[in-house]
Amino acid sequence: MLAGSAAQDSLWVRRMRTLTVGFLTPFYFLRAGTLVSVPTLLATPLVFVTLLAAKVGSKIFGLFPVIAAFRKGREERWY
Repeated sequence: MLAGSAAQDSLWVRRMRTLTVGFLTPFYFLRAGTLVSVPTLLATPLVFVTLLAAKVGSKIFGLFPVIAAFRKGREERWY
């Protein structure tokens, strides 16, 4: 009986979906949070610093010579 009336009322279906997602989302994130590995979490700053250094290094060594060829002012090369 409910399936027939639910199929006709699309607004009710949208409200039920919103309510279901809103109710189940906190449980999903609580479950995902329990699966976090502490050693991996402690290693994260090292990975972040390594990736940041790679990004900065590639910009300095990859772009600085090209920019130096087109910019004559020494301060302008870093922009």
